[in-house]
Amino acid sequence: MNINREIDYESANAKLQDVLFKVEKEPVYVELIPIESTLFNHSTPEKILINEYNAIVNKSNNDILSVVSRNYNLITNQKALELGKEAFTKLFNVNADMKVYKVITSSRKTFCHIDLIHENVNLKVWEQDAWFPFIRVTNSYNRTYALAFELGFVRKLCLNGVIFNKKTIKVKYSHTGNIDLFQINADISQLESAKADFINHMLNLKRFYINESLYFPLLCKVLDIKKPIKNENDFSYEPRQKMYNDLNAQTISLTSEYIKQEGSNAYAFFNVITDLVSHQDEYKSIAGFNLNPTKYFLKPAIWVEEFVEKAEKRDFKIEEYINVL
Repeated sequence: MNINREIDYESANAKLQDVLFKVEKEPVYVELIPIESTLFNHSTPEKILINEYNAIVNKSNNDILSVVSRNYNLITNQKALELGKEAFTKLFNVNADMKVYKVITSSRKTFCHIDLIHENVNLKVWEQDAWFPFIRVTNSYNRTYALAFELGFVRKLCLNGVIFNKKTIKVKYSHTGNIDLFQINADISQLESAKADFINHMLNLKRFYINESLYFPLLCKVLDIKKPIKNENDFSYEPRQKMYNDLNAQTISLTSEYIKQEGSNAYAFFNVITDLVSHQDEYKSIAGFNLNPTKYFLKPAIWVEEFVEKAEKRDFKIEEYINVL
């Protein structure tokens, strides 16, 4: 399993083009067939306009993505992308020469997460280990997500990403309000604090030994993954069991590779879990991942803050923490 990856900007941009299709609000009609038309075998429907609603339509294939209220503020993925770039330039005081390195979307393109980095902005955790801060632009056409911008970090060496501190950018708009980019929390001192906290946590993780036999149970704890239980007439058991087995095998393989690189410590585990989360388009082993990818990108960061605090205590035992005894 290759853990050293190059950023594939070409594939990312190809996927980006898939979510930048033209989309419009269109009126909603219902068709009624009058009773007299039915009696006389003349079934010409009557179209009635529903004033309270609009349809959100993908104009590339006329797919109706959702039906929304009339006051719904349609924000296109293109507009969301432009706002995300502007937000990043405000936060990091750089030009707008940003690159898309990852796009996550659904099969019908009803929502998307677009991750942007600027190669001139990177954090040196160690001299040989650079992390890029990235901004995740989230948008949807079916009310799955409000427009949101979240700050994360991605490791250059293996493209393992994590949404580390949601408090650094307080931007989230429902599609019924107005967009005001100046509401972005661009407090530089807070941002510097977030970067310092991230580096400090990464350095701390190397201090804590974790036996490789505990990586998979710990991963299941962090991601809240349960071993599938077979119930009567449960037709989903076999695919769920296969995904669970695949996840176990992938964890074992990645654990071996990251321990060789980093040693058997919490930093190696952090890379195993962020590798699995960041490359589910390849691994396809976390059930329900595509329903809420950002939830899984956030879980390792929540774990880091919790684990570092608990592991500092003298009576800390990793087995009790995982609850494998």
